[in-house]
Amino acid sequence: AAAPSVAKITEQDVLNRIGVGAVPSVETAAVVVRKRANAPVSGITTPSGFGANWGTVFIGSGYKDNLAPNPWLGSNNPLLANTAGFGLGAGFGLGNSRDLVGLETSYSTSSNGGGPDGSTPLGLFSRGAVNFKLHKQFGDNVAIAAGWENAIKNGYAGNDQTVRDTFYGVLTGVLPVSDTNNFTASVGIGNGRFRQISDIVGDRDKTSFFGSLGFRISENIGLVTDYNGRNFSVGLPINFRLSDSIGVQVTPAILDVAGDKISGEVSRFGIGGGVGFRF
Repeated sequence: AAAPSVAKITEQDVLNRIGVGAVPSVETAAVVVRKRANAPVSGITTPSGFGANWGTVFIGSGYKDNLAPNPWLGSNNPLLANTAGFGLGAGFGLGNSRDLVGLETSYSTSSNGGGPDGSTPLGLFSRGAVNFKLHKQFGDNVAIAAGWENAIKNGYAGNDQTVRDTFYGVLTGVLPVSDTNNFTASVGIGNGRFRQISDIVGDRDKTSFFGSLGFRISENIGLVTDYNGRNFSVGLPINFRLSDSIGVQVTPAILDVAGDKISGEVSRFGIGGGVGFRF
């Protein structure tokens, strides 16, 4: 004989009989949390391939002075006089280096005490210059840039040789180690302020290589050294965020580790700081 059939009652059948109707469906949406970018470690006196894009504004300042004179020069040597200097800068970004290209535009001004090259002592806002950097980013970890420093000058005498138009090109790569650690390397070529000592003293318009190496120790602390064509510097970038759209960086550094014959064969202490705003 055939086995008796057994009616299969589902949960929905029970709900229908008591008047509940269809079981409501629940859609789950995935929440994507984008981690903070593993930011590159920029050079101290050299540029990098990364730059500011549209919606970014920044301001910065710096101070430097000799650490200690070379005893062989003597305490009254004019190379050791008027060594302190201050600087200010501000800029903004245009375009988008990820989609096409970005253009970073900035204005910088500095004071001096006369200096060993005989230039006239000037106050902080006595002269300044506009600078441009065109940059392109490839993914998160590679960027290139071409720059023109001192493109538009104000306050400089026509025969003032203390500032030159500087053209450069630079490539920067970032090697992530973890979410908060990375190695950053930059290499470039330029004239103007990137020239070797002999070319600066001889007033020759030559080009020279420059570069930097950096390591992000943690999310907030880095270590960087750079060579700007004539001397080496070492610094400790310290950065932190005031909010999702405001970042701060302070970099104490030893400049001209091996000495600089233009400013005296001495090393200098420098400290720079900046604030970036993203709108």
